Amino acid sequence: MYSLQHRLAENIRSIISHFTPISQDSRFNSDGLISPSEFVDAGDYTTLQFPKWKWRSAEKGFEVPWLPKNKQYLYIQDVASRKRIKDIETTYNCNEYKKWIIAHEINSDDFHNTNYTDTNIQNNSVDIKLMSKLRTYDISITYDKYFQIPRMWLYGYNQDGIPLDPKEIVQDIMSEYTEKTITIDPHPCTGISCISIHPCKHSDIFKKIALRNRTPIKHEMAIVILLKFLSSVIPTIELDHTIDVNISL
Repeated sequence: MYSLQHRLAENIRSIISHFTPISQDSRFNSDGLISPSEFVDAGDYTTLQFPKWKWRSAEKGFEVPWLPKNKQYLYIQDVASRKRIKDIETTYNCNEYKKWIIAHEINSDDFHNTNYTDTNIQNNSVDIKLMSKLRTYDISITYDKYFQIPRMWLYGYNQDGIPLDPKEIVQDIMSEYTEKTITIDPHPCTGISCISIHPCKHSDIFKKIALRNRTPIKHEMAIVILLKFLSSVIPTIELDHTIDVNISL
């Protein structure tokens, strides 16, 4: 998941990104990329449709000039995870995400007739065994200027509110991805070490979906699409409940 080589590569990419000019042309449908302003548009759309997602400012010294100070990253707290991946991996199709990319055509109406689903636990009769497995996650989405794409970060807690270590968090991620797309890096807006879903392949996802869609996809939908996709990579974390969009896998 991480190595000295990976950390060095991340530092080099960070330096390069600071000197990379910002594209003024929309490349979402053609290349699966978004600009900082399009990231803000997509974040505004996400917070409007799904109010538990909030914009946050970066910690002092971590701000980037290509995003508004009050919109440095998106954040949601207390997303539930009630099972470990070993509990469901034998019955869960590891290629589900591929089928979603290949089969799905997006209708813009799908993203306007949505109902937000609260993920808080309200049933006091939850089985004690399930409660002992309960974890919660703080999830954030930043803009990766090098890859020109959103990037997701995870920070988890056990049922007692104690932070999970990386090995525990991996228990909630499909095993075939833990060595491919999962990394441990300092969060770019806080400096805290987090599990990250590496963004190097995200543009390919957007591009494939755009190519198969009958009409151009609005860049405002980028984050919602990404969250829907990632819910198939980390199915134990109830991301799908925060993005109740009419999409069939």
